[in-house]
This record gives sequence, C-alpha cells and structure tokens, in this order.
Amino acid sequence: MAALDMAHPGSDRSRVLVADDQPDVREALRLLLKSEGYAADLVESPAQVLTAVRARPYAALLFDLNYTRDTTSGSEGLAALPEILAADRDLPVIVMTAWGTIDLAVDAMRRGARDFIEKPWDNDRLLATLKTQVQFREVLKQANPAPPPALAPADNSAAPKTPLVPRVSNESQLRIELEGAASYIRAMLPEPLTEPFRVDWRFVPFSAVGGDAFGYHWIDEDNFAIYILDVSGHGVPAALLSATALKVLRAGALPAVDFRDPGAVLTSMNNAFLMRDQNNLYFTIWYGVWHRGSRELRYASAGHPPAILIDSNAEDGVVHLGAKGLVLGARAGKVYHTHVHRTAPGGQLYLVTDGIYEVRRPDGTMWPYEEFIRCLCELDPTGPQALDRFLMRLSEVHGSESQDDDVSIVQFSW
Repeated sequence: MAALDMAHPGSDRSRVLVADDQPDVREALRLLLKSEGYAADLVESPAQVLTAVRARPYAALLFDLNYTRDTTSGSEGLAALPEILAADRDLPVIVMTAWGTIDLAVDAMRRGARDFIEKPWDNDRLLATLKTQVQFREVLKQANPAPPPALAPADNSAAPKTPLVPRVSNESQLRIELEGAASYIRAMLPEPLTEPFRVDWRFVPFSAVGGDAFGYHWIDEDNFAIYILDVSGHGVPAALLSATALKVLRAGALPAVDFRDPGAVLTSMNNAFLMRDQNNLYFTIWYGVWHRGSRELRYASAGHPPAILIDSNAEDGVVHLGAKGLVLGARAGKVYHTHVHRTAPGGQLYLVTDGIYEVRRPDGTMWPYEEFIRCLCELDPTGPQALDRFLMRLSEVHGSESQDDDVSIVQFSW
C-alpha cells in the first residue's frame, strides 16, 4: 500500500483514490492521472479504501470490484460500497470492471456507484468520466457547504443546548441531491454537431430532475448511433437509471452485441435492465444507426414514440419511424427487431419524448398531434434558433413557459 498523505484533511479536488490489487494497473493509473494534474493515492484492497476515505475526503475513487485472483463476481467490491459511502456519502465512486460484465456495473450503480469504466480502459474516456464526476462533487459541496465549527462559550459555561449551526432539513437535502443529479445528467448530454451533418437538441426537465435522456456518437467511421429514452417517474432514481443506460450505450458495454444492430442492442439492454431489479422503474427507448454512405437508417423501439422523419420523397413529406413493443425491462427474454428505412438527401430526423407533444392548452383540451407535426415541418433545419422558436410555440400553446412533463427533442439534419 502506498503511503497516504494525511497531513491535509481538507477537501482536495485534484486528489483521487485508486484501488486495484494489480500493481501495474495502479501505476498506470497514477501516471495517467498525473499527466492531467491529479494526485493519486494508491491502495490495493477494500479495507485500505475504507481507511483512506475515513482519513480524508477525495475528489473521486477509481475502484476495482475484484480482489480475489481468477474471480469476476465483484463481491468484495460490492460488499464494501455501503461502508465506503457511509464514510463519505458524496464521494463519486467510479467502478472498474472487465469488459462485458455490464450486470456487475449496473449492480454497483444500484448500490451507489456513480459511474463505471471498462478494462482495458480508454484514457480519454476515463479522464472525461473522472472530470464529470469531480465537477458533480463540487456542485454538491457548493450547494451544501460544511458548517463552520461551533465556538466554545467565552465564559467556559456549559455549551448551549441547541446547536449553533442548524442542520440541513430533509427538504433542503433533497433539493441539493436533485440539483446535483440534474447537473450530472446535463454533463452527460453530448455537444451539438455541425459537421459532417447537423445535430442539435433542447432539454427542459419538468422538475429539477427528469427521466429523459439522449445521446449520439460514432460507432465506427461509417455508422452513427442516435438514441433517446424516457425513464418512468422523476427524481434521483430516474436520473441515475437514465445515466446508467446512457453509459452502457455510449461505452458499447453489452457483451457480444453488434451496436450497429438496434434490435440486438435493445434485446440485450432489456435483460440487463429488468424492472424487477430497478425498483420497478422501466424506460422507453428509440435507438437508431445511420449509415452515412448509403443514408440507410436502422432502428428499433421499446415502447417509445416514433422518430419523425421529414423527407421530401415521402407521401405528405413525413414518415413516422416507430415499432410496436413492450417498454424496456418489462419482461425477461423479450426480443426486439431491427427496422430499416432508406433516407433521402436533405432530410431531418426528430427524436422526441411524449412530453413535447402531449401539451394541454389553457382550455383543458390537448394540442392536436397533427399541429405538432406541422410545426416540425415548418422548422428551418439550418437556423441556429429553430428549436428555440419551436419551444416558444409550445409555451404559447400551453399558455405558460412551464410544461406538465419533461420536454426533449433532438434534431438530426443531413
């Protein structure tokens, strides 16, 4: 075990605790972190993690789950997580698992881990994950600063019966957790793109934290994945499930799955995210893969609203790309199928959640879906403020800037 610097008990946003039983892994992580300005304390067992965390606060913990040779169950790491988080409830724990053990990573996040990376890791992805989690911890610290130490009475009389610094109320603590979770989800959303095509989005959660999330990334040089999901409910549990699902998709962390095959992706995710294991939370999802050479769009859906394709070659100029199917996680063994559509040049694809068109007008009636589609067709895909104008139109329909549900829309134009 490396010697730990216990001289400065104050929080240090640049100091990371690394726990792994393999010396070469610890040293590789130390050098990687050093190159980005982080100091690393290195330990080799869950017991040593507890000793270190109880001695000082860390910006984050990189935590391997396996410490017994030739095992992959992660039982030692999973068992230690509650004690570690009891010592520092806001510590961002990033678990490290072998590629393909997605069930283990999901189980760790259910127990309080914030994120996961796969071994062997990608340096850029690891550092980006770490940066996001360090920022998340800073949000929580700023929202809920540690109280100053109470001063002893000047006359050495008995201490007052009431504390000099009031405790944070349950309501305030919940607000702090919601604000922190909201910052975490927003940090995971991708940057808009302008090349080689345009991708833009807007995200307006109904409460501090909603269940909507979305993402997109290149699978390889020809195939571009784009997806959107909606977790049942709101609040921290829904946000954490959204974050976990996004991580799985972005990292390609499903064993033996071709991420260019949307049906296979949703079939595998369904078994990894069964609602019986997620506190009865489930989610809908639309996942597509666009091939830029052929402009072929392959997609699958698990109970999610169809994507809307504005296509000049289509009848009425609009194609609804949806599929019947159960929400994701409702039944083990459910198989989802891939559908294919060849897009025309100059098309626009809109991914949405139902809160964007299920809008109640001031007189209590619902906004007709046909009018929602007409508004989309009227958008200028090249206009940088097109989605802002669309949201203004929603506010006019609703009669208020606040909506009754999360509002999410992703615009993909080529």
